[in-house]
Amino acid sequence: TTQRISSCLVGTSVCTGDSGGSMTFNVDGKFYIRGVVSVGPSKLDRERQEVVCDPMQYFVLTDVAKYLQWIKDNK
Repeated sequence: TTQRISSCLVGTSVCTGDSGGSMTFNVDGKFYIRGVVSVGPSKLDRERQEVVCDPMQYFVLTDVAKYLQWIKDNK
């Protein structure tokens, strides 16, 4: 089984410094965590000569569900 999730919602993404952040979802007003940011896309903006986030690319999250027992055992 995989421990990673690849995700993309066109026009949204993660960026430099987002590692460790969460991907959450809301069910009836209660938030749940589904993934933790592992790595996101970036690209070189040649005109500005700087690295920028690319909201049109996939990003990778760690699948929190795979670690639920470990989280419960180590809280």
